[in-house]
Amino acid sequence: MATIKLDPKYERLSDEFVIAFHNRGVILSDYAEGLLRLSVESWFEEPLQLPNASPSARNLAMQIVFQTLEEEHVKKRVKDKKPVPYNELLYALGRSGRQVLGEFLDKGP
Repeated sequence: MATIKLDPKYERLSDEFVIAFHNRGVILSDYAEGLLRLSVESWFEEPLQLPNASPSARNLAMQIVFQTLEEEHVKKRVKDKKPVPYNELLYALGRSGRQVLGEFLDKGP
């Protein structure tokens, strides 16, 4: 398995996001957890250009995570007590990101 070395300033925040999944009964595969941690770092290192009145980047990131938990295939994995694999988490994050950020992305910077 590949090893991801996060910038230390994002380790605690990425832990919070992983814990948010675990606290809601979501088991992540090792690769899915790596994706989530890398997504946290990259979210802040390559930020979206959002209007000044927009919610904070952290708030938007958490909204995406919570929306991801509502994806049917994620719910099914939770119900079956099976890990969410990388590809399903990638799909769920993408769909959730589109739902949360759609109004901002559709307008452009």
